Amino acid sequence: MNEFQKARLKLTAWYILICFILLAISNIAALNAEKTAFNRILQVVSNKKTRPHVTELFQTYITDFEKNFRIRLFYFDGILLVFATWSAYFLSGVTLKPIQKMVKLQDEFAADASHELRTPLTTMSMEIVALKRTEKKIPDKYLRVLTSIEEEIGRMRNIVDGLLTLVRYSNNSFRQNWKRFDLTDLAKEAFEQMKPFAANKKIAYSFSTPTDFSVNAIGSRDQIKQVLLILLDNAIKYTPQKGTIHLLIKKQNHTVFAEVKDSGFGIPQEDQHKIFERFYRGRYASKYYEKGSGIGLAIAKRIINNYNGSIGVKSEAGKGSEFFFELPAAA
Repeated sequence: MNEFQKARLKLTAWYILICFILLAISNIAALNAEKTAFNRILQVVSNKKTRPHVTELFQTYITDFEKNFRIRLFYFDGILLVFATWSAYFLSGVTLKPIQKMVKLQDEFAADASHELRTPLTTMSMEIVALKRTEKKIPDKYLRVLTSIEEEIGRMRNIVDGLLTLVRYSNNSFRQNWKRFDLTDLAKEAFEQMKPFAANKKIAYSFSTPTDFSVNAIGSRDQIKQVLLILLDNAIKYTPQKGTIHLLIKKQNHTVFAEVKDSGFGIPQEDQHKIFERFYRGRYASKYYEKGSGIGLAIAKRIINNYNGSIGVKSEAGKGSEFFFELPAAA
């Protein structure tokens, strides 16, 4: 479910609530009118002179009227609620359509800009590499500048690729190539792929699963593997030398569960609700660790949300972090 559908459903719920309140007010007014009418009838009936003539006649009409009135009121309420729900959904779509169009244009702009930026970034990177290979006597101060520029170009390329990924996963293309797969096997692949980077920092790097059975999910292996690589890369990047990282895969009830636990400096409580936003980097990330794009966790969240799963973090400053996600298990 994309952001437009979520907003539309929320707005629909508000419309229905307003209709329900108006309906309740109208029902109270109708019931009060019924009560007033019957009180007037009772006054006539209570008159000793007219009572013998009207009592028998009104008794039948009162019973039938009260029964029919409530049945008609019930049907009227039902029809009105159905109409109000349809109208609310339609009106919310009309209300949000300009916003949806704006978001679509924004995504198209991000995609177009990212495509256009790729070429000059690649050209600059290749020219720097060619310059380093052909020029043997580059002064050290210039070499340091060229190396710094090359690193920044690499970081910009990662941001561009991240923006393209976010745009791609914001539409229905994420549903392509969905298949049944074993999350345990996929996690082992991602774990082994990141192992050399952990070894470079002498990190105690481990993997476990509490069951010998397959932990199956349905979706795109490449997308879920990308989420695992993002979480493992962040854990390695933000864990100091000789720290620990543990990857856990398990099945619980009707979901599959993955967790990456590290012994880094952790994330302060006030930063945790923003950690999955685009380009947001916490204070510890900016102060103590290497540079990053701040877009990886936003991509991970977009992918997991597209699977109707959940992703989150448990952390405390100075005590490491636990990033985890859950997905519906395959039947």
